[in-house]
Amino acid sequence: MDKKDNNHKQWAGEKKPSMKRRCETNNYTERGIYLITIATEGRKTLLGTLAGKADVTEGPDKPHVVLSPLGEKVKECWLSIQQYHPQIESMKLCIMPDHIHGILFVHEKIEKHLGHIIWGFKTGTRKAARELGLLPTAQLAQPTELNSVQYAALTAQSNPSRHTATGRAHGTLWESGYNDRILLKKDQLQHWIAYLEDNPRRLLLKRQHPEYFTLLSPIPVLDTTMPAMGNRFLLDHPQKLQVQ
Repeated sequence: MDKKDNNHKQWAGEKKPSMKRRCETNNYTERGIYLITIATEGRKTLLGTLAGKADVTEGPDKPHVVLSPLGEKVKECWLSIQQYHPQIESMKLCIMPDHIHGILFVHEKIEKHLGHIIWGFKTGTRKAARELGLLPTAQLAQPTELNSVQYAALTAQSNPSRHTATGRAHGTLWESGYNDRILLKKDQLQHWIAYLEDNPRRLLLKRQHPEYFTLLSPIPVLDTTMPAMGNRFLLDHPQKLQVQ
């Protein structure tokens, strides 16, 4: 394929891999449970500070995030979603220094796409960030309602008009878009909750032992070799379990 054909393919709407693309077969106005992930722009650690010890499971030294004033406002805005949208319940919230995870239960049909609710949350938190002096005021004026063009930009992979040539937005609190996972299996919710509760410990472990998260050279495993990441000394354990 020559350059001209390749450019035509891109402009024709070729989809690139993205963790933020919505599921085309799902109706985001219907009943459902979703795990939402939203990251701060540039992964800035604006929402809190990691504290505790990775090997402690109870008490004040258990891994946790001490929320910043902005983090407290983000928590307040997220928990107020149910106040403005009674059909939606906030089941679980995990605020990390540079991103948040939240589980939302849409009990009954809502009038607008779930993305509209996430947009409203982002708008409220940007306002809080401006009030705290963390964002410039003039650059962040937002309309109170979405027109069709803005809504399309909201649910798309990115909004080119707000990005530089590097693909990253500037002068805002959150990255463009968000990631969602849809509850499909019976025991999936408990796995989500456990994941959120363990998130501070995993981050603390990653910071204390970066070598466990570095790709290792191919290492011998039984009668073969393979690349690996993690604590390779666990392979010396006399009893091994197969995992996938």
